[in-house]
Amino acid sequence: LPPSSPPSVPPSSPPSSTGASARADVHMTGLREGKFDIRGKGHGKVYALLSAPALAVNAKFAFTTFRLPPTDPRSVAVKKIHGSVMSEAYVTVRTSNGNLFFVEYNPCTPTSAHLMVTLKGDGPSKEVWLDTSLAASFDMENVHVVLKSTAGKALALSMTDAAWNITIIPGSYRLVTGILKRRVDVAISPLPAAATNPIAPHGIIGQSLHDKSAVHGKVDDYIPNTLGEFTTSAQGEGAIEGEIDNYEIVGDPFSTSFKFSRFDSASRASYKAASLSKTYSGKPLSAGTRFVSGAISDNPLDA
Repeated sequence: LPPSSPPSVPPSSPPSSTGASARADVHMTGLREGKFDIRGKGHGKVYALLSAPALAVNAKFAFTTFRLPPTDPRSVAVKKIHGSVMSEAYVTVRTSNGNLFFVEYNPCTPTSAHLMVTLKGDGPSKEVWLDTSLAASFDMENVHVVLKSTAGKALALSMTDAAWNITIIPGSYRLVTGILKRRVDVAISPLPAAATNPIAPHGIIGQSLHDKSAVHGKVDDYIPNTLGEFTTSAQGEGAIEGEIDNYEIVGDPFSTSFKFSRFDSASRASYKAASLSKTYSGKPLSAGTRFVSGAISDNPLDA
């Protein structure tokens, strides 16, 4: 559940970014602390969270029906949540020498991660498995990948290149039947090189790096119908450029191609932040508004 409220007074100048995240069902926090939710348009669809020069971070969304934890007082009225989680994460990196580096993380096997390196030109591909019982880290040129423990004792996959740090953390939730299921959460933190790059990043989260203040969008309210059920519907309205369909990755989940891709950009594309407030006809969060708690805890691997 999102732990904090938006700042009460937006800063007058761009603040330093402390990182962003996509987590639980599915709550987004931008790089300027803007809050919004994304359901996704279909089970199994993949969306671009971050697109920057030589780096792409994508996530697969899975539709699911789950329940509130019994400790949540809303569980008396809300019996079912028809929502979504992120089921897998994919990272594509072009190294400093032009090699392509692919990282796949599945929360069902949190002690391992699959890496594939494709050498520049017609060179052979190299497959690498990170595993805590064998090798828990891998380095190649400017890219460092490691499996490490978190405060919640779950294993996180951390990937760092010259401009960004990406952390993928396994989490869990319970179906209405009580069965425990796995999900992933993604944290994105820019390094100084990201902020000074003349090519602005994009993606559902990445576009917020150069916002002058937090840009909030639509969030789900979790008010049930007469049957005690609630279906999430927010698609980032008011916080993202265009609409959620513009961020869909078609075909290969490692693909870097979508409407606002910056992976191969050689020059900075325009970003019309002023149009965001005009794209959402509902009521976005305003300064000082309490962020609505979602249905899935943010703690990793909840029992």
